[in-house]
Amino acid sequence: MSEASNRDQKSFLPRLGHWAAQVLLVFLGAYAAFWLNNYQEHQQEARRRDQILAAFEHEVTGGLESRRRPRTPEGC
Repeated sequence: MSEASNRDQKSFLPRLGHWAAQVLLVFLGAYAAFWLNNYQEHQQEARRRDQILAAFEHEVTGGLESRRRPRTPEGC
């Protein structure tokens, strides 16, 4: 009976190791997916901020250009 118990214990340890490796792999995959999603969101926010700033700059410079009056030569 001790041989059967010893055999069960030997087969249990590799199964436990295999199971632990699979669980670790799942957690790493989930962590990587969340990290990638977060990275992509930050990239999108940065692009959106750049678009807003470019539009604001265009509005300001366009408004300044339209307010400028052509100068007439003095004495005319």
